[in-house]
Amino acid sequence: MVTFFKNRIMVEACFHTTFGAQKIEGKGMDPLKNNTDLSIGFVRDQKDEEEFYMEIISKDKNPKTGKIPSLRIPLDDIDEIEHVEGTLKFYIHY
Repeated sequence: MVTFFKNRIMVEACFHTTFGAQKIEGKGMDPLKNNTDLSIGFVRDQKDEEEFYMEIISKDKNPKTGKIPSLRIPLDDIDEIEHVEGTLKFYIHY
């Protein structure tokens, strides 16, 4: 399934295309705060062993550090992208 997804990303050329989103809830060591506006996209990093990532970037700077929080999830680590039927919401399980 992951190989199919990687091949589809390459064929459809969706790298460097970003989508607007908002983080509603989440747990763990995630640097992105809840209820923040985000951009989500797919990137290919050939310098790293795991070259395909879903990249999530906050639109707000961290007031303490002045940096823009981001998160890169290797596509191999994504178990499921679950759509909530009847809404525009989805959950990323990794």
